[in-house]
Amino acid sequence: MCKPTTASPKGGENNEATATTKDNRSTNKSFLPSVEIELSDFFDVSKPWLLVQDGNYKGYFNNVPAVFRVGPWNIACCLYLFAIISWVVFECVCCYTNPPNVPPTDYHSSFGTDTWQWWYNVAGFAWTFYVAAKVKKDWGWSAWFLYTMQSWTLIIVRHGLSVLAPFVPAAAPLNELLRFPMLLQTTITFVLWNFLLMPAITFTMKDPKKRSGFLKFCFGFLLSQLHIANLPLAVMNGVWGSPARELNQMDFCMALGLALQYIALYLFVLDRIGVHFYFVFSPRTPLAIIGWTTFLGCLFAGFAMFKNALVDYGVAA
Repeated sequence: MCKPTTASPKGGENNEATATTKDNRSTNKSFLPSVEIELSDFFDVSKPWLLVQDGNYKGYFNNVPAVFRVGPWNIACCLYLFAIISWVVFECVCCYTNPPNVPPTDYHSSFGTDTWQWWYNVAGFAWTFYVAAKVKKDWGWSAWFLYTMQSWTLIIVRHGLSVLAPFVPAAAPLNELLRFPMLLQTTITFVLWNFLLMPAITFTMKDPKKRSGFLKFCFGFLLSQLHIANLPLAVMNGVWGSPARELNQMDFCMALGLALQYIALYLFVLDRIGVHFYFVFSPRTPLAIIGWTTFLGCLFAGFAMFKNALVDYGVAA
């Protein structure tokens, strides 16, 4: 999932989203340049919740309706969020205190340099790393605040670990721990962006010219890689390019833990500085309950789907 609005025009006076222009991409290397906010501001109880005016970071999120940016959080959303966080913490604590007994996964005998899977992982690592380097060049390191880029990073890391796993024994366990989180986060990115967020953002844009520019941006090279090619790349690596095995509770909890860290980052850091990449998840309206429930639905559906797929289509030892 990627940002709903983008860097301001070259002149800097009008901060509305116009990322599709070449001048913007060449002159604004980061869509989140520094602001005068100190780390201590997040812990200073005398500070207001919103650390920027109108909950709108440098005006980059003018297209996001104010109801998602300012005002108190909806009480129903708060209760629902508390229930979700409590459940995630409980599941993770139970799993890590009583881990499942799982035999080690054998990469050495099945994924040597004489297999197509190993060479695919080499090519996949090179390609995904190239895309990430282009993101860094065009958008800057701040792009890694996006859930999209966190899931893309998991794709990069897992392709790289899959290359190393036949030769470096320590790489295999970590590679397997990241297997389901990578598949899940990529699936969530693909589903939520293409079927919820992009349509919602497009709908809120009343200006036909801006709407057309936004759609052109969405189907450009980078976003096509991050939101469309991401799922085939993840499935090639995590299903067809890895050993067959059944998912277990540890896989589920790893995915929950990584999801929880991004929820915390988004709600307690990005929301406070007015960065609304995924405004439908703003807890200021009941729409967030639908978004969060869809997110959880993707988690359970993904676990059920990949639990069977990894056994049926993974490489037998």
